[in-house]
Amino acid sequence: MVPFCGGNMPTLRDPQYRAFVRRELDRRQGGKCCYCRRDFTKTGPTRMTIEHKKAKMKGGTDDLKNLAAACYHCNQHRGQQMNSTKQRNATGVERSKVPESECETASLPNAQAEAELDGPRA
Repeated sequence: MVPFCGGNMPTLRDPQYRAFVRRELDRRQGGKCCYCRRDFTKTGPTRMTIEHKKAKMKGGTDDLKNLAAACYHCNQHRGQQMNSTKQRNATGVERSKVPESECETASLPNAQAEAELDGPRA
């Protein structure tokens, strides 16, 4: 059951709704990032962040259907890849054209990003 705030659509600013969303996305995605599929950690570059499939500035909402869990690293990398004219996800596909189910199988476009997640090799 989605917790509602006084009859209004809840937002991620509401701590109870945010906690609900984090638990639900973690459950739905099996504790893995929607881009790189790595397990989430409590801290560090693979900690969970909440990703909007359709950006709020493009009319997206905080509705659970518009949200996915991404690790901090992928979320930041995706943000750096975006340009001002087209909203793209880490795969280079326009975000609005990525079906909800495909978010879970998307991957980062290069080995450098994977190496950054793995950290220095001994």
